[in-house]
Amino acid sequence: MRLEDKIWKLANYLGERKVGQQLTEEMAELIVCASKFIRFHSGEFKDFTDREKYENNLIEEISHVEICLEMLKMIHRIDEDKINEEKQKKIDRLIKAYNMHNLL
Repeated sequence: MRLEDKIWKLANYLGERKVGQQLTEEMAELIVCASKFIRFHSGEFKDFTDREKYENNLIEEISHVEICLEMLKMIHRIDEDKINEEKQKKIDRLIKAYNMHNLL
């Protein structure tokens, strides 16, 4: 079975409320993980042998959030093109905010 099909079956089984709760929990875990990852790369943590641990944890938490987001999009039949339009708007605002027009 394809990954997309598995996500769809899981989304249907869990329903909107549970998927929303799971997404909230996974996003919180990603926030903590990202904070630790940034602190590690800033040199705040002394043990640099843990780089792989922090990186793998970040990858894991990103994947968990993405699964929940996919389930939410499926449940609400959200058009991927509309999401991509919003992404483009945000990128354009960031380029303008950071005055990066000449770098692109």
